[in-house]
Amino acid sequence: MTDKAPERKRIITGFLWLVLLMPTFAFGAGSTLSGIAADHLQNGRYLEALSFYRDVEMNLASRPELETAVLYRDLGDIYFDYLADDDRALHYYFKLMEIFPDFSGRAGVCGRIVKALLRMKKKDRALEYLKRLKKIKGAAAYVSQVTAGLKKAVTGDDVGAAVPGSRIRVLVLRAKGAVRVCSQGKMMLLHDNGTLLRRISANTRMVFTAEQGRLTVDQKPLSVPVRLLSVEDLPIRVADLEYRGALRVSAAADQVMVVNHLDLEKYLYGVVPREVSPAWPKQALRAQAVAARTYAFYHMLKRAESAYDVFSTTASQVYGGKKSEHPNARSAVDDTRGEILTRNGKALLALYHANSGGQTEAMKNVWNGSVSCLVSVRDEFSRDRPGDVWQKRVDPKFIASRLKAFGLNVGEVGALTPGERSKTGRIKRLEISGESGDVFLSGNSFRLIVGPAGIRSTNFSVAHKNGVFVFSGNGYGHGVGMSQWGACTMAKQGYTYKAILAYYYPGVRVERFLNNNPAKENG
Repeated sequence: MTDKAPERKRIITGFLWLVLLMPTFAFGAGSTLSGIAADHLQNGRYLEALSFYRDVEMNLASRPELETAVLYRDLGDIYFDYLADDDRALHYYFKLMEIFPDFSGRAGVCGRIVKALLRMKKKDRALEYLKRLKKIKGAAAYVSQVTAGLKKAVTGDDVGAAVPGSRIRVLVLRAKGAVRVCSQGKMMLLHDNGTLLRRISANTRMVFTAEQGRLTVDQKPLSVPVRLLSVEDLPIRVADLEYRGALRVSAAADQVMVVNHLDLEKYLYGVVPREVSPAWPKQALRAQAVAARTYAFYHMLKRAESAYDVFSTTASQVYGGKKSEHPNARSAVDDTRGEILTRNGKALLALYHANSGGQTEAMKNVWNGSVSCLVSVRDEFSRDRPGDVWQKRVDPKFIASRLKAFGLNVGEVGALTPGERSKTGRIKRLEISGESGDVFLSGNSFRLIVGPAGIRSTNFSVAHKNGVFVFSGNGYGHGVGMSQWGACTMAKQGYTYKAILAYYYPGVRVERFLNNNPAKENG
């Protein structure tokens, strides 16, 4: 920890008001933190969006002009849609309605207030806001939606309403330039509606490109997204990886998007051995399979109306396709087929990380969200395992450059001062003092910005020595949910996978889903 610079004035430079009360938080030319948060939200990276939006909120005291309607709307939407935390969602929706009564999107916000109140079984208040909604010009569609969805709004998400066939959609590639696709077997090129466009011979390479939202294959324009399906059930190669199932190829501006559609269980074949070592004990692999399946299932429910459910990277969970599969991992998936973690009949957001450093973290201390079972537990099983203790030396210029890339133009960084820690020791609020001013970030956002491979957790101390910042910390990852190395230790000590899961996710049940209906496990 370094001393705070004397009489430092907190400034956030380069503000630019956009139309429709768009939050700016412009710290410099180019990207802004709120803009990056909005992009993450649009693309389904909810927790990163939440972390960055809360950083914007954290700095409102010094720059009240950053307080915008869209900031509060988006924060409310993340808590409402993704985390189902109605208390936090209403906090932001009510604040928006009070401060920005003329916000153009107030009808949608008011409709969500009604749904949240109904979900909380506060019928009288819900009816009060339904009356307000009816008075808003152009709100007829929202009124109809709220009325038609009354039953769903009261009961919340139904874990029995899984994506038909339990097929998951994984964004495996989004890239500019030529994307090459081929298979050792025959393929069919299909219209997005299933109509056959042409048959593809074995070992035929296809080249997809995108420009201004238009897709081409082998230099021939395509008016719509297409699907590729192997006739012989052989994997399809994209770049250096091979994928089971089918591929959906589309254009997003000048980028080619490739989404792998496949059975959830076969998807897990390519996840488990990329998340943990397939040489780990059987019970640890089973615990990982159930946690990964639950995480995937949760996103299948939340993103049913989107183009994809999860990413193939650490933005979701790592998926390496068919080449990454291993017999031990496949056995773990098969042994736990269909099993997910639930609480009160609903799928859990089953977060996990590499090493807790001796104590897992509560969800509320990282993202300020209240999710059942994501609480802090003592974790001696993670002690003396990889990632338990770490140290990293970082040049202040590198930190400044990373902050600038996220719109935080504070100049040369002179001090990093932890302002608030959770009971586990993780930093909740960090003050960054620069030559151009100061800014506050959550420990989680600072770690993401500077680089999570270097700043391995938010449980760290920092000193300024010989011109560099020296970070000394414990744990690897955000710390919420299951510690993977802790699970490995527990398995070696004889714990079953269900005991491991119960330890890291207190109060959960393991349920198996057959024909989209839960069949509770006994014992």
